[in-house]
Amino acid sequence: MWNPLYGTRGGAPYAGACLPKDTEGFLAFCQEQGWEALMLAATIQVNHNLQAGVAALASPGVIQQLPTR
Repeated sequence: MWNPLYGTRGGAPYAGACLPKDTEGFLAFCQEQGWEALMLAATIQVNHNLQAGVAALASPGVIQQLPTR
């Protein structure tokens, strides 16, 4: 099932109550196991960069109104 609130839309970062926390937690788990999770670490870093450069959305419905690049 696809949830339109997940993923990036028009350069907006992913957010919510769980997804950012879960990705950070999964990365920490991987690091504790001694595993490299380069793609996951890069995904988290890109999301942090997007959060710093994109204004917070007023509501999830606004995501659909963002212009595409």
